[in-house]
Amino acid sequence: MLFTPGAKRQILLKSGTTLTDTATAAQRDRLNRSLSLDPVNRVSYLESRCYMLNTLLRDSDFMSMSQGLEVRVPLSAYLVEDS
Repeated sequence: MLFTPGAKRQILLKSGTTLTDTATAAQRDRLNRSLSLDPVNRVSYLESRCYMLNTLLRDSDFMSMSQGLEVRVPLSAYLVEDS
């Protein structure tokens, strides 16, 4: 999601499709799981699985630790990946 299609081709030129498929498999799985949801719940699901886990929680952890704060995440049981 960070690179344009042309940049991805250039970066993965020698790696073949296996590496590309592996790198995008988790994202495709999350998108497929969200297809049955209504638009509002789809956005909520995708934000909690992608943006919140990879960005917001990491940033909150980093900033709170730099200041010696203990931060508790609401709904942490919801953020555990489905099996």
